[in-house]
Amino acid sequence: MHFTDVFRSEGIRRIAVRILELLRKLESLNHALCHLDKLQAQSPSTNLESIKDATLSCRRPPEQFPAKAKKYEESLGV
Repeated sequence: MHFTDVFRSEGIRRIAVRILELLRKLESLNHALCHLDKLQAQSPSTNLESIKDATLSCRRPPEQFPAKAKKYEESLGV
């Protein structure tokens, strides 16, 4: 489904609500990833280091999304 079809079928207000919900979820994910990044192992742990490396790659999309979505805020009335 093309995004213009979504606009027609759902309306701008519903889309704005969905975007705000997505932003809240991304913020929660970012909070959890920050928490994981701050974990300290009691002894050297390659598992913990692997988790921390994975969190770095997971953090990029949530951090980039608000900037990408910003250009649509005015047209969505957000």
